[in-house]
Amino acid sequence: MTPQKRAEYLQLFREFAANWLNREEGERHVRLMKESAAVGRSNFQHLLSAVGNGEDVGTTPLRLLLPHADSQATRTGGMWISHTPAIRGNAERWFTNAGWIPEHKLPSAANALLHFIDTCCADPEQHPEACQQFASLPYTKGLQTGMLTPILNAIRPESFLLLNNRSRKVLNYFAETTFDHSLADYPPANNAGLALIAEVTTEMLELAGRYDLQPSHLFDHFSHYLTVVGDFSPSSGGKGTPPKTLIPFDRSRPESAAQVLAMLYPEPEVRHACMEYLAQTVQFASTLHNNNWGLTLHPREIRLNVGPVEVLALRKNEVLLLLDAESLAPRDRKKISPPVEFSSHRYRRVPGEKGIGEMGVDKFIRLREQFREAHQRFIRKASAKFTATAWAAAHSPGVLQHLREAIAVEIPNPEYAQILPISPTEPDVVQTIISDGLEAYHAQKKPEGNPYPLEDLAAETGHPIEVLRGWIAAIERKGQAIIYGPPGTGKTYLAERLARHLSAGGEGMQELVQFHPSYSYEDFVIGIRPVSRGDVVEYPMQPGRFVEFCRKAQARRGTCVLVVDEINRADISRVFGELMYLLEYRDRTIELAGGELFRIPNNVRVIGTMNTADRSIALLDYALRRRFAFVELRPDYELLRRYHANHRRDVERLIALLTRMNQRINNPHYELGISFFLHPNLPELLGSIWAMEIEPYLAEYFYDQPATVEEFRWERVRGDVG
Repeated sequence: MTPQKRAEYLQLFREFAANWLNREEGERHVRLMKESAAVGRSNFQHLLSAVGNGEDVGTTPLRLLLPHADSQATRTGGMWISHTPAIRGNAERWFTNAGWIPEHKLPSAANALLHFIDTCCADPEQHPEACQQFASLPYTKGLQTGMLTPILNAIRPESFLLLNNRSRKVLNYFAETTFDHSLADYPPANNAGLALIAEVTTEMLELAGRYDLQPSHLFDHFSHYLTVVGDFSPSSGGKGTPPKTLIPFDRSRPESAAQVLAMLYPEPEVRHACMEYLAQTVQFASTLHNNNWGLTLHPREIRLNVGPVEVLALRKNEVLLLLDAESLAPRDRKKISPPVEFSSHRYRRVPGEKGIGEMGVDKFIRLREQFREAHQRFIRKASAKFTATAWAAAHSPGVLQHLREAIAVEIPNPEYAQILPISPTEPDVVQTIISDGLEAYHAQKKPEGNPYPLEDLAAETGHPIEVLRGWIAAIERKGQAIIYGPPGTGKTYLAERLARHLSAGGEGMQELVQFHPSYSYEDFVIGIRPVSRGDVVEYPMQPGRFVEFCRKAQARRGTCVLVVDEINRADISRVFGELMYLLEYRDRTIELAGGELFRIPNNVRVIGTMNTADRSIALLDYALRRRFAFVELRPDYELLRRYHANHRRDVERLIALLTRMNQRINNPHYELGISFFLHPNLPELLGSIWAMEIEPYLAEYFYDQPATVEEFRWERVRGDVG
């Protein structure tokens, strides 16, 4: 993005976070997204399992993997209900009625759909080739980005952007691109979208606060806010009108409806007439047998839908009616400008019908009684043709409440006004299916990292499998552990390999950070740091290393391990701050010093290393010790024996010398470990190791006992080791 577009994006995102995301409508949209994504992942796994068992799934993938609108029919049919629906009713009939897929080719299209999704999600690098192959098939017409990307995003939100008409408009505007809805455009559009999101991920997550959402999901909600809640409609080439600052409003509140109506029609008499006509039209729609109407409040428009058809829209100083053109008298047709024969995309949803009336509000006030009968006739026809309900998530109860109060009429709620969770009717059973399906899905997917089994961990570290298994169980139980011991016991080596074992073989990751005396809360959690933007230096709140790590972990399904080397060299309580609470209560959210709401993802583990020669574990406060599991490493002479036995070397005399020296030290926190001597060519290096590493350590420890230091000089002990 250009600096101007970036600033514009962030300004609108701030409005989105403050005015919509944290309101009832925004929270409802977020909930629907999470519910639909979970069910979509479960559906995908069930289909993979069935195919793996040799079953013929027929056309089921079309119903379980394509995004359907919420209705009684789709719920009864077990279809995947998405928060971004593209299909109303039955998917098979949808494609055959449109002439896109012959009925006998539906199973082939369904099988190709399942294969396409599995290929993309198993290896996202194959995505461009998979799109090209899928689009080239003769029976995949109509399966474009708006149909396919919801399920890809549900399965792998970190790799695939949900791209539909809304998000594509926003992407084209801010990235100044010209992507269309074709599947051929999706790979480059996806890359461009992910790159754009990466530019503003930090700011989006900060502004989103307490919402545990993927960056791609935030972009989807933001696009919905701009294009559905607002009136953002740039041209496809990305050069359109800049987004406007949107009016903060809540669809559930009658005050919001009153605010919008006052803006649409400033004159009270005109406003009352339009509201009265709207109330009467809603009353009529509610008497029809399907009861499939819905009101939608926008900052600059109020719409009445019957099923998918917008039959009435109140706009700034104008009114739009959809009419039955065939029954409207010719003299009345001439009174409407443009003529009723004008066809609109809003009207083409009713096959064979051509009728639209779009007029200024003054003309509407004069002629509304002449059009009422034709308008009601059309609404009855639309209701009979479309049995699917209007989309429940868009219904705005605040408009109804305001009409009841201002017009003093009885208007019932639509039957579907209470939005049900996107799941089958037995939540406990469904949750079990989803959990089992996700677990099997994760086990079945192609891992991103190479496996690192326990046997390899034991072979590399020299520790018995039973001991390692106990340490791993402690880390999993507590979520964090500290490996402590005197110098040279292999603490960092063990921590890195434990992290590798925990995170390997899937989508996990591991990182390392080393503490030092000047390491601070601002470095680790969050703080103010200078950021240069051209000639201007700003001082925003910036996430620290741990918060950044947790954000990356949110995008992964595997275990993510942060190794904190030399954890006791910093003031741990001060560096961790509020994290001390979250380390113990992993399911809680807390407000950080900068005001951001934060929680530690469930897949995050922390392994610290602590050199007891610098600071004893006894000096750590109890609150800190209670939150960590502690793994002690002492000089392990048996490990030293096994290591050199592989090189056919006898190290018994060296072990005897180390034992005598550690007895003279007489402090378990300062004993010398064996890692100094784990070298395949130890005989050639031993003199250098002793003189340059062991002697300086002894000189510091026995600073007041020079005779002891002289006793263990290399010249004095070299004969003891052969």
